[in-house]
This record gives sequence, structure tokens and C-alpha cells, in this order.
Amino acid sequence: EVLEQMPRLLGLLDTNPLTKTYGCFDREYWHYNTTDTPSARKQEAVLTLALLYKIKHKDNAYYNNKKILEWINAGIDFWERIQAKDGSFSEWYPNEHSFVATSFSSYAVSETLLILGSKIRNRHSVISSLRKAGNWLKGRYEPKVQNQQSGSALSQLNIYLLTKNKCYLKDAEKKVNNLIRNQTKEGWWFEYGGPDIGYLSLTIDYLAKYYAKRPSMDLRRAIEKAVSFISYFIHPDLSAGGCYASRNTEYLIPSGFEIVGRKSSKGSKAGYAGAVSSFVREAINKKEAVSPFSLDDRYLSYIAYNWLQAFLSAGKPSQKKQRQRFEENFSKDFKLSKIYILSNPCFYFIMNYDKGTFRVFFKKTGKGYTDSGVLVRSGSQSYILGLSGSAARFFYRDNKLELKGSMRKLSKNVLAPGKNICLRLFQATIGRSGIASSFIKNRLRDMLVMKSRKTDIGFSREIYFLEDSIKVVDRLSNVRMPGKIVAGDKFSYLFVPSANYFQASDINNFPSEASVTKRRDAVEIIRKIK
Repeated sequence: EVLEQMPRLLGLLDTNPLTKTYGCFDREYWHYNTTDTPSARKQEAVLTLALLYKIKHKDNAYYNNKKILEWINAGIDFWERIQAKDGSFSEWYPNEHSFVATSFSSYAVSETLLILGSKIRNRHSVISSLRKAGNWLKGRYEPKVQNQQSGSALSQLNIYLLTKNKCYLKDAEKKVNNLIRNQTKEGWWFEYGGPDIGYLSLTIDYLAKYYAKRPSMDLRRAIEKAVSFISYFIHPDLSAGGCYASRNTEYLIPSGFEIVGRKSSKGSKAGYAGAVSSFVREAINKKEAVSPFSLDDRYLSYIAYNWLQAFLSAGKPSQKKQRQRFEENFSKDFKLSKIYILSNPCFYFIMNYDKGTFRVFFKKTGKGYTDSGVLVRSGSQSYILGLSGSAARFFYRDNKLELKGSMRKLSKNVLAPGKNICLRLFQATIGRSGIASSFIKNRLRDMLVMKSRKTDIGFSREIYFLEDSIKVVDRLSNVRMPGKIVAGDKFSYLFVPSANYFQASDINNFPSEASVTKRRDAVEIIRKIK
């Protein structure tokens, strides 16, 4: 899977040794000149190259290749050059002092040093840069997006292994213990207020790699709980996650499941890691899931190495077919997640009853369907049923599910020239301060991801579970002069960088034919899904 994408990945790299940007993987910066800030996270591609340099395999033309080794060194040298004086790195804009960019890029570089040892030139200088990054990360926590904590912890552990300075180990252990304490009873960690499937797989991955280097029973139990939770959210059509999760991601990072499955005892909750791993392998083979071939250039450079680590950690596939959750018959209400699952002989149904969104898969026909909510255009404004906090009440009885709540005002933020100039001026002056930069970053995150305005447009959503189909009735009240209405399709409305990738199943997700009745200030939408 990764080898097929290597020409594209290497095409992102500036390979001209006479340029100031030699070793930069951010093609938008060094070649197109469309950004003024090279993303430090794109330098994580050095770890992908390092792993390929070490993997001896008949199909791997990059094994022990001198050119690849030279480009690894060039990539690390460029990573050093773009480090801020305080030890942090930027991902999106100047003077960002990004926790995630510092955490994950430091992990990739430190892991490369651990893998290649003395083959890294300027090794002492690189370790000095890692010390600076580790010092900046010490004591810093990210409570809203906790996958970043796992990357920071593993980075600090690696810096300890390279320097033998226990201050980094102490911080790594604090971060891991903080994650263990903050894990919900259901097994997930917070990603903007709820569980997200793609980011949870990333957290599992980094904690599993941490566990492989520094085992503990508490950490193992936490990983096993997370694996057990995620096993409910893989689907019969080989997709995973989506509109019912907090950040709508639909990928699974595979290496954590391979590590956990290999190291877990028989009968433990992490036994589900084998089932998830089997699922991921099949999805890759059939090109049905989000994986390196479908990632954009940015995320290919960020996370391709996780698939190589999965290859290195993988045992032989089980000869016995792994039973998946969706093959069982049950109903389950994850009350903290506000996710309800119904699995019977006809369909596998997953709904987030805080958002009002759902996915359903018909077991007999193999069809899948995504309902991201309802969009309504009224005058010049758009409204949505499908954001967190939309629903206030949830009922399920007599094969009928009912939600009630209010629609949210939908706004799409686009970076206009004026906004861009203001942001750059701020970052070039006041934003040089880490405190000020952190403030503006939190404000941007709130605007793009978290905030949505409640309206007086009420809704009720009734879902009837019939013998071989599902009937959905949406009623909207206080909606004046409704224009265009989109009900029951897959659509995007949150800024989540690693979401909204194409999957093969997307082209078959047609909105079902609906009966729409408009009254003076109300709308009723009735449709049947099968």
C-alpha cells in the first residue's frame, strides 16, 4: 500500500541540494509559493523513508538506498532549520507554536534517529533540537483533542531514550497517566467533546507503540478498553466511523491493532484487535477504506509510516474468520457518547442522538446509507440538523426512535484576503508571544470546529424500524419560506483536516426519494430507506 504511493510522496520533496529549502516536504511552500509557512508535520515523511530504508523485501527498491538516506538527512536538517527559538514548530501559519506539530514531528524525527543510529549526520545537533522541543512540550497538555497527548507522550519517551535525561521520561509518564485518568468508562478519549473513530484509532496506535517500549498493566487495560469500543464502529461495507462521531473521520490507523493483537492475552478485550486488524486488511485489499492511496498529499506525508509500522508488527493472518460486532444481534446505548446501535438480522444501525445523524447498513443486500442530517436554505441563510447539540430529547420504544431539538445556523468559513492579512500581521507582531498565539489558535478552533448558533427552528425526527427498511419522518417548525432542502445525504460542515476523504461507497449514497410537504412555516419530509 505504501510502496504504491512513494512516487507521490517523493514528489513532495525538494531534492535540489543548492536551495534553501532542500529537504522540505511541503511542496506548496518550496515549489508553488502558495504558503509562507512550511508545515513541520510534513517532515514526518522522513520516518516513512527511514522505515523503507530498513525493510528488506523483494518489492522494496528503497532498501539500503544511498539516495534515500541522503534525503532522510536532508529532511531532518530542514526540520531543524524551521524550529522556533522556544523549541516549538508551526503547522498552518507563522509563529503558531503548535502542540500537535511539535509533538508528532518530534516523534517522527526521534524515531528515525532510533532506527538509523549513526547513519544520521549532525546527530548531536538533531538531539539538541529534540531537547528544545521536549523542553517546550514539558507540562503542556491538550484537553480538547486528546489524540495529541499520545503523540506528545511517545515523543518525550523517545527523547528520553536518546538523551537518558529522566525529565523527559517523567513528562511522558505524566501524559500517559493523564490519558488513563481521562479515559471515559466507555473506552474513548475526548475529541472536541465526544468520541471520534479515526482519531481514536490514532490514539490507540501511539499508546500501543508506547506500551511496546514501556509496558504497564494500567496502560494495557486502557488500550484494550479503547479497542473494544472502536470494534462497534466498523461497518459491513468495509468503512468505519463517519457522521455519527465528533469529528466525522472515516479512517483507521492500522499499526496499533497489530501491536495490541500480538501482545494481548487470549480472551482479553483486546481480542477485538484481531477482528479490527482483519477488517483493515480486507478493506485495504479491496480499496474500500480510506488509506494511503486516498489521502491527500498533506496527510500522506503525516501518517504513511503508520502503515509500514503495521507491516512490521503484523503476524500471520488468522486462519479462523474473525467475527465482527455487526454480525451479532444486539442493541446498545453508549450514554456518554450519545450513540445508539441496533443490530438485527436485517441491518446495522448507528445513530448519534446528540447530532441526529446516522449510518445504516442492510445486511442482506450489502447496501449502506449515510444520513448527515437535514440542510435548509431560507432566504440567504442556511440551517442544519446534524451538529452536536442539535437534539435535546431522545426516545426509543416499540421499534421507533424519536429525536427533538433545534436546528443550528450553518456558516462556512473561507479565508478571505482581509482575514489572511490580519492573521499574518497579528502573528508577525503580538502572535510572536506563545501565550497570544495560543489564544488566537483556540479562537480559530472554536470558530471552525466547536461553535454553532442555536436557532428557533425546531425539529422532530422519527425513525421507524420496519421488517426490511427504515422510514424517516422529519418535521421542521418555525422555518420561514424554506427554499432548497437537502435531507438524508452525506455532506460536510466541520473543518476537520483528516475528514472528508473519498471512499468507494460514497458514489452509492444517493438521497432517498422523499415526500416533502411545505406549509406556511413548517416542513415535513418523509422517506423510506432500503
